[in-house]
Amino acid sequence: MLLFGTSGRAVGSAPFAFASAFTFNLMHIYAFKIPAVFMIMASTLAFQTCFVLRWIALLGEGCAVFLLFGGGYFEWVLFVFPAWVLLVSNNILINNLRSSSRTALRHSER
Repeated sequence: MLLFGTSGRAVGSAPFAFASAFTFNLMHIYAFKIPAVFMIMASTLAFQTCFVLRWIALLGEGCAVFLLFGGGYFEWVLFVFPAWVLLVSNNILINNLRSSSRTALRHSER
């Protein structure tokens, strides 16, 4: 671990602590805001095109609002975005498998 910078001052000095805290807060804010904006965009698109169930789109909107306004207060909230993406992905996969099996069934009946 690096204890001293190039000037011989300790890394735990006030400027280093400020820069470290500033960088952590900046990255922590963007780690919550960017997925929330994506969830709002994808949920709005889901409402308009119906590529997922309506309740999943509503859940995405709610989770996005929670990420935007409550994201900095809970540590576990970072798992909300991957869980929502998993839910959307599974829904799309299941819908595609159902439609492909129906199509295959129709072609086999001919």
